Amino acid sequence: RISAGALGLGSQVSMWLGPPDSQNRMTALRSPRDDVAACAESRRRSASAIPAAASQYRQARLAVALSLIELGRLDGAYQTLTSLAAEERSAAVTNAAGIVQLRRGAAPAGATAVALFRRAVDEDPENGDYLFNLGYAHAASGNTDEALTWLREAVRVDAADAEAHLVMSVLLAARGRVTEAQREFE
Repeated sequence: RISAGALGLGSQVSMWLGPPDSQNRMTALRSPRDDVAACAESRRRSASAIPAAASQYRQARLAVALSLIELGRLDGAYQTLTSLAAEERSAAVTNAAGIVQLRRGAAPAGATAVALFRRAVDEDPENGDYLFNLGYAHAASGNTDEALTWLREAVRVDAADAEAHLVMSVLLAARGRVTEAQREFE
């Protein structure tokens, strides 16, 4: 999961992309994928117009990478994210790289999703999204015990995290722990 607030994008995104009206003029005539592609292109152009020394430059490049992830252009997103990570360590960048690797399935290059999410959690241990992602990656790789550990941490940070409760419920039910699974599902 990617949270715009956790990435520090908030009002910066609208500054880079222009006012909402200018972003959505042709929305009715395009598919949602076209909107994402247009947004990605707008972010790419905006990022290239920001001087590399400007404080918003990293955030703009991260916004471009996030758009590429949404478009399924995982190689381009990963290349941008690894470039950002090489310049300066950031939990948000590491988490986004983990999402790329998780979506790729078997990572063709670079660190595994689990390793990247673990690094993001180490860098920001109270971020519920990073904790959830680490738990989910463990679940996807078949490591139920670790998945439950990290999903419980996500719930500790945010007791109302419905996705974490749901994934824990599924994992517990698969292990035959029906009572615990029902409790998590409620």
